[in-house]
Amino acid sequence: MAAASTPFIEVSFAPSMALVSHVREFASAFYQHTLQDPDLISRLGVATHELLENAVKHSSDGLTRVRIELHEEPRTISIRTWNRPTGEHLETLKQNLEEIARSPDPGAHYQVLMRRSAKRAVGSGLGLGRIRAEAEFELRYETHGPEVEVIAECPVAPGK
Repeated sequence: MAAASTPFIEVSFAPSMALVSHVREFASAFYQHTLQDPDLISRLGVATHELLENAVKHSSDGLTRVRIELHEEPRTISIRTWNRPTGEHLETLKQNLEEIARSPDPGAHYQVLMRRSAKRAVGSGLGLGRIRAEAEFELRYETHGPEVEVIAECPVAPGK
């Protein structure tokens, strides 16, 4: 196995909402030693928390995985989660990510989501919009058979 050239962490666990905050705290502490930008570390924590919360909440088989990695070319940070959602949750994820991608103004779209959230009986539906608007990460997904991979990426300024 080749040695990794950039810092990363990867965690697999059975869904537990209690673990989400611990993984967020660990990821933030881990990258404090690598990234010199407190704002970016805070945004990384928000995006990690929201992605993991969704992955845990919508895992159909009890398994969730996350990988957070700093890439050098181009200099970006990525957060990837994997889980096996139900068909209904996968369709909802696809629709939400497509709506986010179509929106030219992440902040305005997040305001729409907040108004929509006030009318919802279950869940807020704000997590992905928050990642895009507040944490400033781009979002996309890939499917691998029954598994979905959600990817959040953000550029990292040189020297940060």
